[in-house]
Amino acid sequence: MIKLDNFMINPTITVDDEIELLEKYILNSTYKKTIQNNTTTTYMSEGSVYPFTNDILKSSINIDLTDKKSLVVTSSGDHALHAILKGSTDITCFDINRFCKYYAALKVAAIKRYSYEEFHEVFIKFIKSSRRKNYDIFSVNKVILDSALYLTDDELKFWNFYLYLLSNKNVFDNFMYSPLFYNDYSDSVCTYSDKDSYNELKNKLFGINITYIDSDIGNLHKNVNQKYDYIHVSNILDYLKSNTILLKNIKMLYKLLEKDGIVDACVSGSLDKFYDNVESKIGKYFIIDDFECEDPDAVRLIKKEK
Repeated sequence: MIKLDNFMINPTITVDDEIELLEKYILNSTYKKTIQNNTTTTYMSEGSVYPFTNDILKSSINIDLTDKKSLVVTSSGDHALHAILKGSTDITCFDINRFCKYYAALKVAAIKRYSYEEFHEVFIKFIKSSRRKNYDIFSVNKVILDSALYLTDDELKFWNFYLYLLSNKNVFDNFMYSPLFYNDYSDSVCTYSDKDSYNELKNKLFGINITYIDSDIGNLHKNVNQKYDYIHVSNILDYLKSNTILLKNIKMLYKLLEKDGIVDACVSGSLDKFYDNVESKIGKYFIIDDFECEDPDAVRLIKKEK
């Protein structure tokens, strides 16, 4: 059985840097968030994390990814988990938010550790207990302690420091100026929300590799050195600053794809960017498919051979 590896690729940033960032972000209400290596969007290098995706991935990722290499946004970790359920065993996750990789790694570890019933009780309680009004240090400690076996040393160090921030009486009065998790979430759209899929995912997690990288979408070509069969960028294309930047990134995604590769995206209910003044230019690289699925925002770009 192959051991799950959680890599974090960034030669200039250490876990101690991340811990310092976490402390500033949570405890200082006047702390100015930073944009790091970000050339295309207004996303920040630190911010709250979505506990679960709000993309309807159970229907939009409706393709066989067996033995395919996938590049997906990190976010809540759910895009990677859905790709794994569809058969992908080699997944690279990217996000400009440097906290996302730690949360995704914790979620993976928790799924490996807990039964279906335990996860939907204990892990969700961990998220709720991280907010001041639901403060319960024992619930937070339980998930970190239970998941420790499946975390890297750096991941465990990060979460132990998070636990310290919550449990230290001297800092608690200032806690949660900036919560680590968004409050609005639902796990109902997750493929692994039913017991059979959860158990299938749990078994598959022992046979895959996940790589986490800190990267804005515009710098992906600088941070990865391979091509992928499947890419999911969620709603990032909606937040690009201009059509010029959109087309630049479309070309970049094209170059990152293997033959017959696919890019899935969500475009907030409007396909104007694709069907209006840029459609013909995108059409040089991709077949645009707003395929039928439960997610009305889903759009698929199928790589053309030049």
